[in-house]
Amino acid sequence: MTRMLRMSAIGLGITLMLLAGINLYAMHALFDASVENQLGFSAAELRPLFYVLGGIGLLLALLGFFVRLPPSWMRPVEPRRQPKSRPRN
Repeated sequence: MTRMLRMSAIGLGITLMLLAGINLYAMHALFDASVENQLGFSAAELRPLFYVLGGIGLLLALLGFFVRLPPSWMRPVEPRRQPKSRPRN
């Protein structure tokens, strides 16, 4: 379970970084003056958004890689006892 949590955090972070990088490349390759006039914003205005998303992805991947889960989370959980029901009259 702990390995699954760590690997999913790493995978999500790497995916977010890759998507931000691909979108940055695509934005610079596809945006020209006509697209900027139609959309109302330029590629330079969107660039900081993709830097932030890439930074969040990097932090998430590093968090999943370096942070260890507490030992108390790794202990098996004992099943709860259910109270005995009283017979109804």
